[in-house]
Amino acid sequence: MNINNADTDEFALLSGIGPALAKRIVAYREHHGNFASVDDLIHVAGIGPKKLRQIKTSCPLTVQ
Repeated sequence: MNINNADTDEFALLSGIGPALAKRIVAYREHHGNFASVDDLIHVAGIGPKKLRQIKTSCPLTVQ
């Protein structure tokens, strides 16, 4: 999944991400621009190191 193109429905399919967090990810991207790396998801409210590891292991994520 490309995190710079995914919509809220696609993000909500990832383990540990529900509709509210999916909306925050998309809102963050719209406000700050595209993510440079998957690790930039850590800047989204509600995503800490543990959640980021969970997301990264549940689905291959890309920025391209």
